[in-house]
Amino acid sequence: MLRSRILRRLLATHVLVVLVVLSVSAGLLLGDSPGNAVLAFGVAGLAGLIASALAAVWSAWRWCGPVARLTDAARTWTRSPVNRPLPIQSRDEIGILTAAFNDMGQNIADAIARMHQELEQLRAVFRSMAEGVVVIDGEQRILFLNEAGSRMLNVPLEGSEGKRLWEMVRHRQLLEAVEVVFRDGHQRCELDWPGPEPKVFSLHGTRLPGEPLQGAVLVLHDITHVRRLERVRQDFVANVSHELKTPLAAIKATVETLLDGAIEDPEHNVRFLQRVHENAERLHFLVQDLLTLSRIESGEERIEAVPLAVAGVIESCVSRQIDRAKAKHLTLRQEPPQEPILANADEEALAQILDNLVDNAIKYTPSGGTITLRWSAQDGWAVIEVADTGVGIPEKDLGRIFERFYRVDKARSRELGGTGLGLSIVKHLVQALGGSVHATSQLGVGSTFTVRLPLAESSSLVVTV
Repeated sequence: MLRSRILRRLLATHVLVVLVVLSVSAGLLLGDSPGNAVLAFGVAGLAGLIASALAAVWSAWRWCGPVARLTDAARTWTRSPVNRPLPIQSRDEIGILTAAFNDMGQNIADAIARMHQELEQLRAVFRSMAEGVVVIDGEQRILFLNEAGSRMLNVPLEGSEGKRLWEMVRHRQLLEAVEVVFRDGHQRCELDWPGPEPKVFSLHGTRLPGEPLQGAVLVLHDITHVRRLERVRQDFVANVSHELKTPLAAIKATVETLLDGAIEDPEHNVRFLQRVHENAERLHFLVQDLLTLSRIESGEERIEAVPLAVAGVIESCVSRQIDRAKAKHLTLRQEPPQEPILANADEEALAQILDNLVDNAIKYTPSGGTITLRWSAQDGWAVIEVADTGVGIPEKDLGRIFERFYRVDKARSRELGGTGLGLSIVKHLVQALGGSVHATSQLGVGSTFTVRLPLAESSSLVVTV
């Protein structure tokens, strides 16, 4: 429509010029002299050419100038999203075209602004994700890398964009997975990541749509903790099975011996029955410890921390354990501080902690040894120590003695009736009270277990008698 209107205007301009020239020519032709007629035709032709040229120049100036401005504006918009409206200098077709250009420019600027906003929102989401996100192009150049991905792959966040993935990460499993993503469109696998602390990552890769190959999105999830828990569960099941199997096998063998006629033997039947009783007791203690540990870990064990006098709990523990200590000719003594110490603790939980630690000390301290309980206040903590002069613990085992079923000397532990869960129960109870426990030891000299619990105010004291 606009084109036809412009053509009509140009045609009207040329028709007007031709009419003017014909009018001049007609006036000259009406003259008296034939020579004047020839001259008139020449002048008319020259005037027509000059008029046509002037009309063409005027038309070019009238239309080409605004078109050139529109062209420059379009080129500017391709380089910058900022919209600068063009002035509308007339109400004709050029003005209408200029207004249309301004509307188009504003729409383009709005669309680009929305795209930038959505892109920043998407980047913010990726940055806040706990999973690592890596976006690469078809030549494995890194287009985007979030902080989690940088930390997992050990790749610097700054300066990584534009670098090829295989230049930044030397990991065969990862690069092979990327090739599978490019070929098949998707890939799920697990990556064993070496390092000072080996990790296990779950990789989910998806190829970006489009042809030729546009790239891929790689999402990494750290499942190290999950795999560690699975191994703990497997080890726990294996250990429980083994711990239950040993006393059950002993009971079964003893009962079979009794049934085969030993029950009629008055010299041995009582000894066999005592063996059955010992293994049944061992099973009982094992099941009790398992149930206790399960309740603590699941939160079913009710632990209510209140201000508690440490001295009273320790004295009760000593009174419960003194007979066993004397039976092994051990000295069980206390080293109280000058001032009373109040811990923010649960009485039953603290009593079980001390019983387990003292029980261990009695089991692994040779006859004639000494077990000492001392307590003090240090930097806002109630510190309780159980020290013995026992066989000691090798340094390589100190970091694992609080694990379930871990034993330094498995044969001796079973011989002494241990379940392998006592120290694990101690650790979980102490942590439930908001404290910590650690051990120091020297082979042939003895071990010291240190429990740290929060100090309490004296306003609501619970005294244990």
